[in-house]
Order: sequence, then C-alpha cells, then structure tokens
Amino acid sequence: MPLMGEQPSPDSAPPRQPQGIFSQIWELELLISGAVVFALLQLPPVLDREFERLAPHVGGFLELAVVYAYWYTGLALYALIASFLLHLTARGYWVGLIGLHSVFPQGVRWENLKYSSTTLRLYRERMPSLPVLIARTDDFCSLIFSFAFVIVFFSAVSLFWVSLLLGGSYTVSELLLGGRYTKELFFLGMTLFMLSSTTISLLDKRLSHKLDPLSRSARFLEKSIELSAYMVLLPLYAPILTVLFSNVRKKAKYLLIILVSVGLTALFLANRLVRSHAVQVDSYSYLPEDRDERAVKPVYYEDQRPADEVFSLEPSIQSDVIRAPYLKLFIPYSADHTERVVAERCPEVEPARKDPAALLRCLARLQPVLLDGKPLSIADFNFYTHPKTGVRGILGYISTQGLAKGGHLLKVGALPRRKSSMRSPRDPYFIRFWI
Repeated sequence: MPLMGEQPSPDSAPPRQPQGIFSQIWELELLISGAVVFALLQLPPVLDREFERLAPHVGGFLELAVVYAYWYTGLALYALIASFLLHLTARGYWVGLIGLHSVFPQGVRWENLKYSSTTLRLYRERMPSLPVLIARTDDFCSLIFSFAFVIVFFSAVSLFWVSLLLGGSYTVSELLLGGRYTKELFFLGMTLFMLSSTTISLLDKRLSHKLDPLSRSARFLEKSIELSAYMVLLPLYAPILTVLFSNVRKKAKYLLIILVSVGLTALFLANRLVRSHAVQVDSYSYLPEDRDERAVKPVYYEDQRPADEVFSLEPSIQSDVIRAPYLKLFIPYSADHTERVVAERCPEVEPARKDPAALLRCLARLQPVLLDGKPLSIADFNFYTHPKTGVRGILGYISTQGLAKGGHLLKVGALPRRKSSMRSPRDPYFIRFWI
C-alpha cells in the first residue's frame, strides 16, 4: 500500500531481486503457505468438537486444565491461520506488482494523467514507485512467518506454565488441604509468578547500571535474569523477537502487539459464541427466539442434530413426530455446574454415589418437567450416558398412550444457577412434538 509522507525511489530503479540461495525463497513461501493453510483450516473445528465433548465431564481442577489448554491451543491455531492467509494474500499482491512492472517498466507516465497540478505534485512527491512498493511488500511477506511463530511460542510457554501450576496446585490441595482450594492455589501461583518476573525486570532497569559488575548483588541480579529467561523458554524465540522489536518503531511495536492480541482474542471468542449458539447473526425483528414456547428447535430432536456437534445442556427427545409408545426424554448435565448446584441446594445428597434416588429427588425438585401443563416426576427417571456424545444425564420413558393426536408441549425447567450468581435465571426448554 502507498505510504504517504515518504520519498520514493526513482521510477527507473529495478525491483530488488534476491540473490544466491535465497533466490527462490518466495516460491517456497507460497508452497508452504498453501499447504499449511489447507491443513490448519481443518484443525479449529476438530479442536472445538473435542472441547465440547470433554467440557461437560469435568469440573474444578480438570475444568481449568481443559479450558486453558483449549484457549492457548486455539490462539496458536488462529495466529498461524491468520498469518499464513495474510502471507498468501500479500504474496499474490506482490506477484501482481512484479507483473505490472514487467509490462510497464517505465512506471507512471505523468504527462498522460489529466489531474490538477496540485494533485499531480502530491502524487509525485508522496506516492512510492512500483519498485519501492515491490520491495516493501517482499519485506512484509518475509516477516509474517517470524511474527506468527513468536505468537505460537508465547502460547506454548503460557500453556506449559499453566499446566505446571495446575499440577502443583492440585498436588498441594490433595496432600495438605483435603482436596480444597485448588483454584485459589492456582491463581495465587499465577500471581506470584507474574510478580516475580515483573520485579526482576524492574530491578534490572533501576539497579543494573548502579551496581558493580563484580559485586554479589550484581551477580545475583544476573542469575535472576538468566533464570527468568529460561523459565519462559526465551532462548527458543529470543533471536526472532529481538530482531523484530529492535527494528520496529516503539509506538508501532506496542500498537501491533495490542491489535494482534485483541484481534485474535475477539476472533476466538466470536467463534466460541457462535458455536455455543449464544449469538445469532440475523435481521429477524418479529420472529421469536429459538427458546420461545412456539419455536421448534432442531437441537431438541435426536434425529435432527448435526452428527459432529455436542449440545451439553440441551434436553432432547427422539424426534418431532412420535410414533413409538414411549417418548424418550434425555436431560444432560455438565459436571461442574451440576456438582455445585446440587451441593448447594440439596445438602442431603451425598457425593459418593451412595443414594442415587436422593439425587433424582433433588433434580426433580430443582428441574420440573411438565407435559401439556401437567407435572411429571423425573424422580422415576434413570441415569444415562448419551451413546454419541458421551454426555451423562438422566433418561425418562414417558408413555404416549392416551395422548390425543396432534401437537403437544414438553416444558423442561433449566437447572438453576448458584445462589451467589448475579446472572438472571435460565429460561426453560420448550419441546414441541406431534403424535
């Protein structure tokens, strides 16, 4: 893109050409980008599906481990995909510029442009020539790979330390605290880790120029800096990072970091919201939401669900048209939320699976089910594991004998939130079916 305010090279200057062993680097970059983009685009849906399959089964320490692993792996994937796509686009633009210059090596013929004198003067002074633009685009393409892998290294190091701190927190909790305060220990460890790194950096800036290099304090500070570098595996990516940051203007450097971080996080969260159906992008202002009583939502019917998706908190029946003598209602549960709510609202239920009937009675009280306005007792339901998704829950066989031909409404209450939650209560599920 033209960079205003910079003096161009003469139009007659030839495009910069790589020399020696680097003469075919751009062709290799195109080949790698095309292959890697094709491969990487297959991975985010796989990562999403595996997270959705695993998330309902874990809580507490394991929930943190799964969420952080999903988060950092996803960020690394999106960074690579965005970088390689950008590289392909920029290289295509660069090839186009090379072709244009080969056809018109003389560059712009200003005498043929019917612009005003002011416009012509501004264009001649500030618009870079094709050779300059070719060189800048070539530099940009060559830098994309390096910057992308710095982000990947950051994600990998973060995941390594999160895993280490989670393992340590879990071990201390189990050995010394009876399995309690795992999350609190983890966040305390994260805080101490960040404070130690920040403190070492501040001491280096404030004291290193004042200390005698041979003094004990200077040696201690040097060892601390060295340890801090190895803790974040800096030797792996320091050559890339230092070259990039030492050749980029300070304001541009921090702006780039902010834009990339915010952009990748927004992209990752947007994908998560869309897949969880928390956000729907449409312009329907009159039609109701899917959770409305008059809506027929495909996710409620087993025979209409996409084969590769897991709906961890959505109840389901076998079909919208029931021809069998029984309606099979499956109510799934996520481990973390169910454990917390049951422990808070049904203290009589023991967590050691000693009295399953007490748990069913608790769920029946917390999550009422009505058929055509008449309450059903889910205390008679059975525990069940979904054969396709692996999500656990309860399954009820509701007789359809005696139900009139036509439409019917099954209302399934949502499991309530914890008492300490500030969020509004969940809406019930309305499942319509026909006989």
